[in-house]
Amino acid sequence: MKHVEALNVQFPNLFYSTRGTRSPSWHKAGNVNHGLRYIASLPKGPGEFVAGLDVDMISEPGWLRRLVPHFMQDAKLGLVSPNQRFYNIPRGDPLGQVLQFDQVQMVRTMRSDFVDEGLGGGSGWLARRAAIDSIGGFSTDGMAEDFLTCLDLREAGWKVALLDENLQWGLTPDSFNGHTKQIQRWATAMLSFFKAHSGPTVRQRRKRAAKFVAEFCIASYFLAVALCYFALPLIVLSGQPIVRYTTRGELRALIGLGSIDLLAQSTHGFLESWIADFNIYCWNEPSHLWQASLYISPAIQRWFPRLSNAIFGMLSVLPGNSGANRSTEDKHRSPWGRLKVLLAECHVWQHLFVLCSCVAGLAVFLRDLSNRHLNAHDNGHTFIHVVTHVGWPPALFLWTSVLKNASKPFWYAFFVPQRASREKYLVRDEKSLVAYPTAQAKDQTHRQVSEWHLCLVLVYTACVAIGSWWL
Repeated sequence: MKHVEALNVQFPNLFYSTRGTRSPSWHKAGNVNHGLRYIASLPKGPGEFVAGLDVDMISEPGWLRRLVPHFMQDAKLGLVSPNQRFYNIPRGDPLGQVLQFDQVQMVRTMRSDFVDEGLGGGSGWLARRAAIDSIGGFSTDGMAEDFLTCLDLREAGWKVALLDENLQWGLTPDSFNGHTKQIQRWATAMLSFFKAHSGPTVRQRRKRAAKFVAEFCIASYFLAVALCYFALPLIVLSGQPIVRYTTRGELRALIGLGSIDLLAQSTHGFLESWIADFNIYCWNEPSHLWQASLYISPAIQRWFPRLSNAIFGMLSVLPGNSGANRSTEDKHRSPWGRLKVLLAECHVWQHLFVLCSCVAGLAVFLRDLSNRHLNAHDNGHTFIHVVTHVGWPPALFLWTSVLKNASKPFWYAFFVPQRASREKYLVRDEKSLVAYPTAQAKDQTHRQVSEWHLCLVLVYTACVAIGSWWL
């Protein structure tokens, strides 16, 4: 507080206020609303615009200059948010911390913004004060206060825009456990859309129904990801065929349809990756399958609280709730020491189970293939066994993606990414002495991905489609 008072002599418009420790939670939204009320109580009153930045965000010098003109062009624009970027990304980004933001910001959010259905991010934003006041401040209906506030603004007739410019830079978690906690918080926030609204009005019932549908769709997606990650290895391990058929002609038709399906999805993903300047994968979702348990546990807690307490309380398998942090995952520990920490405190044993299931399933398949090949009088039988058990074109890409994802935590344990101290990523301006990310730190966020995995699967699919005509 003394430092703020000293700075207030040089900057008379600088003020500091806090809600205190006994205030209702409402998390970030409560802090923002407190700030709005505090500004309104100042002698000069509130300004026409209000801005917010997360505590770790560093804004570029021209941040306001690039945002304010958009409000001058459109009187109904309520909020503008630039891209959320990071400056402490380790080389190679082994956990894909940038890929998820790139897919959301550079593709999905921009696509919504083109049709005036944008959703701004909460890490840094500039809003019209009249727009925020018209909806009663930031939404306290859930942890996803940024998305919920944008929805309220659009419902009140205001526009929300996402500015595709890199004007603010933040920090990513610097440990495996920190990253898993962040993912779980996001999943919990996305499942907090549905909230009971008091009052019997039609508008409130519609709003509640819309949020229920949104939460149901998100929970269904989380469940599908978890089933893909945990069920596919077990299907391969069972030795049962992935696809059923009655005649070889029917199998040939199914192979053609499966190949077309894989090609169509890859083409759609290629267009999305092209929009993102090839900074995301053509199939970006399979690169995050290892986060399946982080998605599904908040969904179970939200929809089945009693079942959640019984299962997770007894087994203690909730990821992200351990005390593991950067100190316990320190890069100077031995690889086996880090692996022990991840297995015991970060519940990486789930990925060990998936990895062992994949390897065991592949071993069972090779044993059966060897026996069938020795007893088969027709090479077509061997071809059919390979295609229907582990080589079905769409499923092959998915279960090999599961194998890659299950190995990520172990790769992280044995080849821990090298991170420098925060100051190493920053350079101070000579005049203002304000620290900004270096050009090299900014360049780490622009990394074109390698598509060797998908390319190999596509080549294999083409060979299978051609070979099926000789069945």
